[in-house]
Amino acid sequence: MSTLSTFERGESRLSGDTAEAIAEVLGLHAVVVACERTKDRHAGVKS
Repeated sequence: MSTLSTFERGESRLSGDTAEAIAEVLGLHAVVVACERTKDRHAGVKS
Protein backbone atom coordinates (compact mmCIF):
# COMPACT_ATOMS: atom_id res chain seq x y z
CA MET A 1 0.00 0.00 0.00
CA SER A 2 2.77 2.47 0.97
CA THR A 3 4.44 1.96 -2.44
CA LEU A 4 1.48 3.46 -4.31
CA SER A 5 1.99 6.89 -5.83
CA THR A 6 -0.31 9.74 -4.81
CA PHE A 7 -2.23 9.39 -8.08
CA GLU A 8 -2.70 5.64 -7.64
CA ARG A 9 -3.73 6.18 -4.05
CA GLY A 10 -6.32 8.73 -5.22
CA GLU A 11 -7.57 6.30 -7.88
CA SER A 12 -7.94 3.44 -5.42
CA ARG A 13 -9.67 5.77 -2.97
CA LEU A 14 -12.16 6.79 -5.66
CA SER A 15 -12.89 3.21 -6.68
CA GLY A 16 -12.99 2.32 -2.98
CA ASP A 17 -15.68 4.94 -2.40
CA THR A 18 -17.62 3.60 -5.39
CA ALA A 19 -17.27 0.03 -4.14
CA GLU A 20 -18.35 1.20 -0.69
CA ALA A 21 -21.44 2.90 -2.14
CA ILE A 22 -22.31 -0.22 -4.15
CA ALA A 23 -21.76 -2.42 -1.10
CA GLU A 24 -24.00 -0.09 0.91
CA VAL A 25 -26.79 -0.35 -1.67
CA LEU A 26 -26.38 -4.13 -1.94
CA GLY A 27 -26.24 -4.38 1.85
CA LEU A 28 -29.45 -2.39 2.20
CA HIS A 29 -31.06 -4.54 -0.51
CA ALA A 30 -29.95 -7.68 1.32
CA VAL A 31 -31.46 -6.35 4.56
CA VAL A 32 -34.74 -5.56 2.81
CA VAL A 33 -34.82 -9.02 1.20
CA ALA A 34 -34.06 -10.63 4.57
CA CYS A 35 -36.88 -8.64 6.20
CA GLU A 36 -39.31 -9.62 3.43
CA ARG A 37 -38.35 -13.30 3.79
CA THR A 38 -38.76 -13.10 7.57
CA LYS A 39 -42.21 -11.51 7.13
CA ASP A 40 -43.19 -14.20 4.62
CA ARG A 41 -41.96 -16.91 7.00
CA HIS A 42 -43.95 -15.45 9.91
CA ALA A 43 -47.03 -15.07 7.69
CA GLY A 44 -46.64 -18.69 6.59
CA VAL A 45 -46.41 -19.84 10.21
CA LYS A 46 -49.48 -17.82 11.27
CA SER A 47 -51.65 -19.00 8.37
